[in-house]
Amino acid sequence: MKYAKLENGVLTFAPRNKGNICNYNINIEAMTKDGYKPFVEAEKEIGKAYNFSYEENENEIREIADEIIPEPVDEEKQRREYLDNLEISSCDVEKALYHSIGTTFDDLKKKIQTEHPEIDIKDLGIELRRGTFKRDNTYVNKIGTLLGYTSDDLDYLFENKELPNKRES
Repeated sequence: MKYAKLENGVLTFAPRNKGNICNYNINIEAMTKDGYKPFVEAEKEIGKAYNFSYEENENEIREIADEIIPEPVDEEKQRREYLDNLEISSCDVEKALYHSIGTTFDDLKKKIQTEHPEIDIKDLGIELRRGTFKRDNTYVNKIGTLLGYTSDDLDYLFENKELPNKRES
C-alpha cells in the first residue's frame, strides 16, 4: 500500500528513501510518525479521463476520480470548420475553372464586369492575384454561385483541386 500526505491540497507520496533510512516507503511506523497515511486509490477505467480530488480523514487519504465526459462532437460543424480552413493556390483554381467551363481569370473578370456590375472588379482582380484562396473566402462563394457551382462543388474543389465539368456540350 502507498502512503501519502495531503498538504494545502497537494498530494505527496512517501519517498523510497529518507535521510539515512533505506526503504522508508515500506516502514509504516516511520511514515505514520511523519504524518503519512494510507492512500486509497480510486478505481479507474483505462481509456477514460478523470479529474482527481482527495478526501482525508484521521486514518487515510482517499482519491476521488470524477470521470470527464467529453462534449458531444458535432461532426457536421467539425467538417465545415475543416473545409473552411482549406487553402488552394490561385493557379489550381484557374486551372479547375478552365477544365470545368473553359474560363480563365481574365475571361471571368470580363464576364463579371459585364453581367454583375455590383461586384467591384478592381477588388476582384486583386483577389484573383492572391497566391492562395481559403474556402471561406467571400469571393470564392460569391463567384462560385454566379458561375453555377454549389457549395458542395466548391468544397470538392478545395479538397480535390478540380470542379465538375459544366461545359455545354
